[in-house]
Amino acid sequence: MLRLACRTRSLRTPTRAFASLPATGDVVHGFRVARTTHVPELQMTVSELNHSASGAKYTHFSRNDANNVFAVGFRTPVADSTGVPHILEHTTLCGSEKYPVRDPFFKMLQRSLATYMNAWTASDFTVYPFSTQNLSDYNNLMSVYMDAVFRPNLKQQDFMQEGWRLEHRDPQDTSTPIEFKGVVYNEMKGAMSSIHSHFSQTLHSHLFADSIYAPNSGGDPRNITDLTWEKLTAYHRAHYAPQNAQFLSYGNFDLGPTLQYVDRTLSSIPTGKPLDASAIADLPVLREPKVVKATCMLDPMGDPAKQTRFCLAFGCNDTAADSFTTTALAILSKLLLDGSSSPMQKALIDSGLAPDYAPVHGYDTWTRRGSFTIGVQGVAAAAAPEIEETIWRVLRDVAANGFPADRVAAVIHQSELSLRHVTGAFGMSLIENLAPGLFHGVDTAHAVQVAAVLQKLREEAPRGLFQRLVQQYLLDNPHRVALTMEPEPEFGAVAVAEETARLEAHVAKLTDQDRKRIARLGVELAAAQDAKQDVSILPCLGLSDVPSASAGTPSKSAAPVASAAEGWGEVFVRKAPANGVTYIRAMANLEGISSDLLPYLPLYSSALSWQGTKEKSMEVLDQELRLYTGGVGHGSSIASSIHDGVDRQLSFAVSGNSLSSNVPRLTQLMSELTFSSNFALVDRLNTLLAGNLSGMTNAIVGRGHSYAMGLAASKLSPIKAVSESWSGLSQLQFLTQLQKSGVETAVPKLEAIAKHLSQAPAKYMIVAQPEAVDAALEHLPTVARGFGNASPKAAAATPISGAPPTTLEEPSRVYVPSPFPVNFCAAAYATVPFTNHRDSMALTVASRLATLKFLHREVREKGGAYGGGASHDGREGVFVMYSYRDPRSLGTIADFDRAVAWLASGDGVADQDLLEAKLSVFGQLDEPVDVGAQGTAEFAHGLAYAVRQERRKHLFDVTRDDVARVAQTYLHGQVVSRVILGGADGAKEVEKEGWSVMPLEV
Repeated sequence: MLRLACRTRSLRTPTRAFASLPATGDVVHGFRVARTTHVPELQMTVSELNHSASGAKYTHFSRNDANNVFAVGFRTPVADSTGVPHILEHTTLCGSEKYPVRDPFFKMLQRSLATYMNAWTASDFTVYPFSTQNLSDYNNLMSVYMDAVFRPNLKQQDFMQEGWRLEHRDPQDTSTPIEFKGVVYNEMKGAMSSIHSHFSQTLHSHLFADSIYAPNSGGDPRNITDLTWEKLTAYHRAHYAPQNAQFLSYGNFDLGPTLQYVDRTLSSIPTGKPLDASAIADLPVLREPKVVKATCMLDPMGDPAKQTRFCLAFGCNDTAADSFTTTALAILSKLLLDGSSSPMQKALIDSGLAPDYAPVHGYDTWTRRGSFTIGVQGVAAAAAPEIEETIWRVLRDVAANGFPADRVAAVIHQSELSLRHVTGAFGMSLIENLAPGLFHGVDTAHAVQVAAVLQKLREEAPRGLFQRLVQQYLLDNPHRVALTMEPEPEFGAVAVAEETARLEAHVAKLTDQDRKRIARLGVELAAAQDAKQDVSILPCLGLSDVPSASAGTPSKSAAPVASAAEGWGEVFVRKAPANGVTYIRAMANLEGISSDLLPYLPLYSSALSWQGTKEKSMEVLDQELRLYTGGVGHGSSIASSIHDGVDRQLSFAVSGNSLSSNVPRLTQLMSELTFSSNFALVDRLNTLLAGNLSGMTNAIVGRGHSYAMGLAASKLSPIKAVSESWSGLSQLQFLTQLQKSGVETAVPKLEAIAKHLSQAPAKYMIVAQPEAVDAALEHLPTVARGFGNASPKAAAATPISGAPPTTLEEPSRVYVPSPFPVNFCAAAYATVPFTNHRDSMALTVASRLATLKFLHREVREKGGAYGGGASHDGREGVFVMYSYRDPRSLGTIADFDRAVAWLASGDGVADQDLLEAKLSVFGQLDEPVDVGAQGTAEFAHGLAYAVRQERRKHLFDVTRDDVARVAQTYLHGQVVSRVILGGADGAKEVEKEGWSVMPLEV
């Protein structure tokens, strides 16, 4: 998924009775129904249709779900790494014949109540999906999407902005140096600096050599600068044609009008020759095994001697040919690799050979020929031979002896249970999961009948099914690659030198006329980005389309599960259509815990599902969890009280779910994991620590903006400081220090947390079908007995050592050097407590205005960052601006200051702008919620329905004057906390400006 996704959001509308579906053989608006399949386990009917005139395919998934989905996509194979389908995806959404405005896609984010809008560029197909619960919105978005893909303007200027261009650093000053610029160019510089992405691309280029999967479809920066606008437009003509189109839709709407609209659009476009699928090299065959040695960036946070990554990867089946084999290999992947009861984890991870699996592992079906990868990371180079031999040994053992019957039953149970969860985004998840198969030619009817396939797997497993799969696709398979990737200290410097040499080569070829053209085009692009546009031609909803009341109903409090003398806490019960699943959650009050234990809470949370207990190994517990539950999770949280911004809630949650019939097992496992974990198993704890550290480090390039925002906000309040110490760069540094000092020093800390938790008061929540509530209440004491009395003497608030003052007295400017060639910038301001609903909601609207009307243009379009925006945390009273994969640093920080000044001035914000900002906020407030999570806000935070309604009313009432007033009062001229997570070479520049440097190297 290569375009930055918008936040999931939705409008909850009443369920409607959807129209009857056409039958097989019917012709509806130019579409003939080829087949209709009912899928009872999903309460869904699948209709497969063909457009008679063009040959376009349409698949509709009919289900009584108001969160309706529409998508159009095309097969987009590539022969090089210029990133043509990715850049086309961006440029297609920059204006069309019917909607000739710059970036209508982004502008519709603010004129809509969509629950999802995005576009995906995969290895060989591109999809443009959206979802919404508002029928008018659905029709509006379908019109914009259809015109975008079939009649895009594809201006050369848009190609320059989104793809790449040569331009002076300052377009208005020709004395400044010429540079490479472009949104996708900078995005892929960031993406390919990720060791995960680099590992994956290197593996694919060898495993699928001489095929469409060897190049980088997203674009390699070294090759992107070879792409021309002419090649881009030619690619569109060849691939974005009616005869190559696939349409997908889902939900409870009447299909007829959609088919009519699609038919009218397709019939107005000339139909050409379809892509010759037989000529697409998407089934590569490797006749003999390959051994590949490669290098990658050195991780400054890790041990230089233990940064080797090794894997064995296999080219497997044609995923389009046999859905059963594809599903069987997916189950085999779980049997082999997932959890402490899996043979590979026991042999590779639990044994201490490696701290974690390789960045790519398991079975993958996003290419037509599926791949199966087994490997590790974080090891010494000398360990690779032993690791390879261990992998082969485990495979031979499985081929000879198979898996225990209860292990197979547990994994299949997990798959079946996953089908039962009633989720808010089921339709979009379905489309995303099925998209690869649909474009590769899979039999859709077979692919969606999961229950029948799982039943067949259950029958075939005792007959040696999985042994045969291991033998055929792994042990005896010559189509395999052994990849060893080792760190190279100069890897980053080599990449910089390559880009410098490539730029010099481009510049050296420029004639005087070329230079004048570059100067002129740069000025013209800047002028176009600043130009006022008439966006009134775009469809837009109004506030009348937004319900005055919040969705849902309050949770109902049930009677306590025990007598008052026993002191167990309050129980919240929500009776819901949970499809036979029961969800149980306990939340303990951690106030009074020693402050020196706070940084250990993330490790403690993950250890509870890793260490095992004194009575049972984690292997045994993992097997029971998979056989009887949908999982058990733990986590800590801290937040301001919604009643008084000075108070706070420091909590620890335990949650789990299972079929209602398995609730006794669920509560027993929740209790065992939470109160009986064995932290003294130091070897296991050390492996867990190494895996957590590796995961956080690998996430920097993908979540750098989150790290920067968290660090900036941490300077403003004790609560934000604790949150950052759990999930930000401070936790990364803490884990690094803990690894160096020895994880055994953490054991008494973890045991102290466990002791405190056993004395902490707790409250409980149950979400279940009405008939299952009594059984859940009956077994809830199994969990409740482990916690303390619900009404103890009030514990003193935990002091937070080293926390910032409530009010930041002086500006904070922190630069964090990283090995990546892009920057992540953030600026944070303290605002108002949650109880100030009027100003809080005005600040939230201000954050959307800053994003939609200022930062998108300045940071993304003009600055070249992949993304940028603002958000307001109303709970904690913090306003944050950010950029993502940004080629600039101090320039973006200056843009943040200008955005605040723009908001405070009140100039340039029209009534339509205010409407659009409100729509985007309402969309976030009304986003669909999974059944198992409904009522959580009231249970966990006391966010009662009446409070949500009060804030909703204030949102309706926000005026332009309110926005200017809160910006003047809380942002403009106020003390700000700034952070740049950027390249190592940028530290010297910002130090001259008075910034402090926080090195990642420890």
